[in-house]
Amino acid sequence: MTSPDGVTWSTARAAADRCWTSVAYGNGRFVAVGIGGAMASTDGVNWLDAGPLGATMNSVVYSEGRFLAVSSGTEVLTSTDGLNWTSRDDLPLREWASVAYANGAYVAVAADRSNDRQVATSLTGTTWLQGFATQPTSSWMSVTHGAGMFVAVGSPSQGATGIMSSTNRIVWTPRTAPPGFGQLPLGAQWRSITYANGMFVAVGPTVVMTSGTYTPPPPAPTAPPTTTAPAAVGTCADTFYQQANRTIRWNAKRKAYRVVSRIRVFEDAPAVCRTKLSVIYRSSKTKVSLAQKSGSTLGYRKLKGNFNAPVISWPTRKE
Repeated sequence: MTSPDGVTWSTARAAADRCWTSVAYGNGRFVAVGIGGAMASTDGVNWLDAGPLGATMNSVVYSEGRFLAVSSGTEVLTSTDGLNWTSRDDLPLREWASVAYANGAYVAVAADRSNDRQVATSLTGTTWLQGFATQPTSSWMSVTHGAGMFVAVGSPSQGATGIMSSTNRIVWTPRTAPPGFGQLPLGAQWRSITYANGMFVAVGPTVVMTSGTYTPPPPAPTAPPTTTAPAAVGTCADTFYQQANRTIRWNAKRKAYRVVSRIRVFEDAPAVCRTKLSVIYRSSKTKVSLAQKSGSTLGYRKLKGNFNAPVISWPTRKE
């Protein structure tokens, strides 16, 4: 589903009937990954299927001109367009649930609790270094970057808060749970976290938690409206166009069979008179060889359009 403002939503049809788990944007397109496949879209509505990929891809991120996805296993998959993927067995065997990128490095977190090596980091996306989570009893579900640190959230089970952060990607520090943290349903997890404008926001079943102070970005500067006064009659014809040489070809009976006029277009003409053309050609056969902008001051009796400036001299009917 898509939304222009995050409030009003519309549904769209996916490229294939899969369980889609993550979506990212980059290089002018959206890319979604899921169980056994991926799809790409330039507008979020019309999607192309990358075909079956075999891997269960849980999370995708865009960085440095490519998409990178982590899976429930050892696979790391990369793609520049979301449709053609390259797979590598670079990660240790884990249920890698989320991946983030910032400051030239990737960080992935794992959801399984087989041991405390639930963090992996890489500078290239191909060679990964394992890190140790501060709360190995947690099932880490999401990681993001903001305020100079990576922050991960997961399950708050067995006394663990399910929140940790790191400024160097290797050493992780547990963070205090907010008031009401115990209101999470039994066995529930924080599912996703993101950062913008000074604030982290994490969501879980029925609960939202925040950290930091949100500062709305300054509004984009708006240029004052500009109005262009209509040019006086004759202004465009006098200053914008200049009649150049006229070429006439005659047949044996002195009848013109090709007439070409060249008219210059001056770049310093008033805005109301400008077109994108630098030279305009007119011939007896082609009428006008370059299309004219609607409302242009270049006129001819047989041309269609509204011309509110004097007609410029063209080859006469006799010629």
